[in-house]
Amino acid sequence: MLIVKRVLEILGWLAAVALFAFASRAVFAATPHAANAAPDRAHQRSPSEFVRRTALRAQTTQQNVTITVRPAQTVEERVADDVKEKELRKAADEKLAAEESARIAKTSPRVLLSRARTVYVGSGTSFFEPVQLQNALRKREEMDSWQVLILDGPDKRNVADVLIEVDRPLFTYTFTYKLTHRSTGIVLAAGKVTAFDGNGAAPKLARRIVEDIKRARGETKAKK
Repeated sequence: MLIVKRVLEILGWLAAVALFAFASRAVFAATPHAANAAPDRAHQRSPSEFVRRTALRAQTTQQNVTITVRPAQTVEERVADDVKEKELRKAADEKLAAEESARIAKTSPRVLLSRARTVYVGSGTSFFEPVQLQNALRKREEMDSWQVLILDGPDKRNVADVLIEVDRPLFTYTFTYKLTHRSTGIVLAAGKVTAFDGNGAAPKLARRIVEDIKRARGETKAKK
């Protein structure tokens, strides 16, 4: 009996140790789970709280977008738009044409010659001296009334409005002249006279040049 009693005591003691060990293990295993579960519970919200927070986030990122929906055009409206577009295109073309005409008008020989205020005389032949034509032009009253200045000196060639070039073909008594707009190179007038020498050619050349300027300025009398 004593042996049986000792065996039962030992078994009871072992059972108590086993229960204590199992309980301790369960407590330690539950502690991390509870710690991890705490944040999860913190994120769990009621449906109304979730809706409120979602609406708040939507308000902070809300953008105003305006959408205009236009009804389809009628046949009359499309025709009116086409007519308006053609009128606008026509007006633009007319404006460009007017600007081009004005630009061309400003560079026409007649306009350039009528606006000339300074001339320079040059010669391409030894049979004629520039000073001969200079003196003949100064004797013309028209040059004074038009206030056209005759420039002298090689350095004045690059500043004159109009260049007058006189030449004489070899073995002839013909003296030619040409008026050129210096800055554009446009030929404004040209002609020729017949004379024995430069002294006889100078007044004739001056008269022809003055007549060319008169025509450019619209001062020539109509022939009957």
